[in-house]
Amino acid sequence: KALESKVKIAQNKEIWKKFYLKNQLDVAIKQLQSYQDQLLQFEEHQLPEATKIQTLSNLQFKAGEINYLDWATLQRQVTEIRLNYLNTIESYNLQLIQVSYLKAQ
Repeated sequence: KALESKVKIAQNKEIWKKFYLKNQLDVAIKQLQSYQDQLLQFEEHQLPEATKIQTLSNLQFKAGEINYLDWATLQRQVTEIRLNYLNTIESYNLQLIQVSYLKAQ
């Protein structure tokens, strides 16, 4: 009886471990998809818009249409967009590693 109990406990632990890993993998895959969606948003909308802002603000500054403070503020916005994009790439890559790890378990 004691041996049967130990076997049953071991089986239950294995079942729980599989369930836990499957749940963790599902969550990780959803987060990975979220990062993919964010990257797509950056690539299709925010980065092209940042490039337009940078180009136009440079032209306006050279033409004297905006002052240095306005130009610097616009350049900071462009830099923030690009930095956020790079941070999202990093998060995506880390999440991809997590998904790969969980799949290997």
